[in-house]
Amino acid sequence: MKVLLAQSPSEPSVNASRRSFTGQGVAGLGVLAAIGFASLIGGCASTPSPAPVPGGSRPTPTPTPTPPALSGGHFGVLPPTLTPDGAARELVAQALLLVGSPYRWGGSRAESGFDCSGLIRYVFAESLQWRLPGSAREQFRVGQEVNRDSLLPADLLFFSTAGSQASHVGLCISPRRFVHAPSARGVVRIEELRGHYWLNQFDGGRRLIIRS
Repeated sequence: MKVLLAQSPSEPSVNASRRSFTGQGVAGLGVLAAIGFASLIGGCASTPSPAPVPGGSRPTPTPTPTPPALSGGHFGVLPPTLTPDGAARELVAQALLLVGSPYRWGGSRAESGFDCSGLIRYVFAESLQWRLPGSAREQFRVGQEVNRDSLLPADLLFFSTAGSQASHVGLCISPRRFVHAPSARGVVRIEELRGHYWLNQFDGGRRLIIRS
């Protein structure tokens, strides 16, 4: 009896249920029932067993690669169609499209609203397919440090608004303006960095888009 395992190379291993079985010289209902039961078990398995090869040895199965959480790009690597300046423009444009979106604690979706770090995560994911850390404090550890006088569009701006460092984040759209998702007035909006409050709370900037 010969057992053939057929699986398309373009399909993941979890679709191992599509197999063809051929047999010759099989006699008796008991043998047929055993074969049917074995095929049922094999179809439920998430990873098929490798087929035997001459000599009794079995090949080492090739592990299925884990797909990236966000396809199309990796953190720190620009899409091939974008220059650093082009990437900065994409980020600013995406952030401006979200002005007026509702504030929502822990939110990171346009349909339901954003908090400050969720807005930044969404903008970078939509524009560059980069996955940034989830909180403002974690984002404060990403990229290069930038002082207030050297800010460029698409830099991240961090503020101490909750009694601790880097508790709030926004995206710079010009040397003195930024987009953020504050809870105070409930919507994503543009803010002036010249304001007394924001200047006093400013912790620093971080640059993720590196210009040469």
